Amino acid sequence: MSTAPRHLPTGPETSGRLIDGFQARPLQVKRDDPINLIWQGPDPKEAPHYILEYTTQTGSATKPINGDPHLAYVGGHWQFTVDHLTSTTAFRLTATKGEQHETSLLTLVTVEGGDVVAGDLTANGHVKLLKARHPYRYDEPGQVEDRNKQFDRAVAETDGYVVAVIKSSQAHQRATLRITYHGGTNADFSVSASSTDPNQQETLFVPVGQGTTVTIHADATVQGSVAWFPLGDGLLHNNTKAERRA
Repeated sequence: MSTAPRHLPTGPETSGRLIDGFQARPLQVKRDDPINLIWQGPDPKEAPHYILEYTTQTGSATKPINGDPHLAYVGGHWQFTVDHLTSTTAFRLTATKGEQHETSLLTLVTVEGGDVVAGDLTANGHVKLLKARHPYRYDEPGQVEDRNKQFDRAVAETDGYVVAVIKSSQAHQRATLRITYHGGTNADFSVSASSTDPNQQETLFVPVGQGTTVTIHADATVQGSVAWFPLGDGLLHNNTKAERRA
């Protein structure tokens, strides 16, 4: 969406108002693009006191703009430049001079890909939620024992997912990996995956909320891996030394 420049009257055509024809150019931009606020008013020698108010999803601000380097009187009209617009913004310009007081109508500028606030989520620019996975191997009995200690009542520092891919290391020997949630409003709750075939993998996918305490326990015959996929920055651990060895 765009607007065609319209004529801003000067000289004898002006209405004598402190603000006339207040508008933004353009009305739609991409994030961090500049815009110009343009209006007709008295020349600099007779300039009133201008106050600019602007409101976004994250709050509002008010600032006097007389003497601001972004304010200029060009070709018979006033222009104020906003260098980096990061979210859809409403602007209102107020002018006062002696007993004369006037407030313009609002001008709204839409920002494509701008900052967004939705409930507890604030998005500034590009949002990346799913970070690199943290894999933990189960290739031998010693590793299984270490992992069982490492993930005994481990705490999630952020929301994320536990994804396990396992198989039995011995034919006809059942190998089980179990994930148990602790606490909350209900009793402990467990989900598990089992395998009796060294050639057949079994998978387990479990969402984990931030602050949740879980235990991941594997039988000695389990082979495969467990991966932690954080939605943000944070590990699933309760043993810093074991985490470093991973």
